Amino acid sequence: HAAAALQGGHSAHGDSWRLMALILTALGRSSSAEQLCNASLSKISVGASQAKMFAVLAAVQHSAGSSKDALLSLSQALARCSGDPTLSRATPSTRHFNILSVANTEEPARASGEEARALNCEAEVWQQVVDMYADLNQLEDAKLCCKEAIALLGPHHHVSLNCSARVLEAVGHTDEALREYHRALVISSSSMQKLSATLRSGLLLTQKVLEADSNADSEATMQLALSHLNASLLIDPHQPVALQAKARLYREAGLLEEATNLLHSAIKMQPSLPVMSFRTLPRRL
Repeated sequence: HAAAALQGGHSAHGDSWRLMALILTALGRSSSAEQLCNASLSKISVGASQAKMFAVLAAVQHSAGSSKDALLSLSQALARCSGDPTLSRATPSTRHFNILSVANTEEPARASGEEARALNCEAEVWQQVVDMYADLNQLEDAKLCCKEAIALLGPHHHVSLNCSARVLEAVGHTDEALREYHRALVISSSSMQKLSATLRSGLLLTQKVLEADSNADSEATMQLALSHLNASLLIDPHQPVALQAKARLYREAGLLEEATNLLHSAIKMQPSLPVMSFRTLPRRL
């Protein structure tokens, strides 16, 4: 489908290029996916489409272990969101972005139309940066980038709440993180933001079950963890990490056969996963 869409007059169709790149990563061809991302950037019009392609490129690079290149790609994504393709907001050794001095956490003026979409695009890139820094345990950088997302959309937007929760989770404030994820889940209209909140909540609750001292506390937390993990799998069933977490809970409950089946499913699924969910693409594709 993607190959057909890219022929003739459809060469500038950014969503199809992203689909092709994700298919290549699902086939285990990360190097080819990176080459395709770079080649497509000259064919996609500057703006949100280029920003989304840079975000895919960053995910490919991060999965291949090249975090520095991934951060540079995300800086290019932010530059496209801002409307200035000549702007590079990162260097190989920063903290890695030219962070604004943001002290204001009040709700910004409400944007609409193209402006709202541009702000949301930029905030979601900052969210990807926050996730990457959290994975790298660069917590001060994660905090600063979280403030950037909040400055764009305000502290009560679901992207801002997911960013805040991810930072709280990374610094070990589990209960506070769970509250922020819950707030994001309640207000979000985005399936991907709901997925992020439910999955991260399920993983945190699973960890609480495994660390619990009391069986009574563990049972209630286990049911809540399973509820979140199942909700995330309803949004996207192709999540080995969620299946593995469920398997750990089932093993804790003594359901060894069910746990084994889940682990087998997760192992079978893992090699064919793209670096980003196909659900990040428009449904019309």
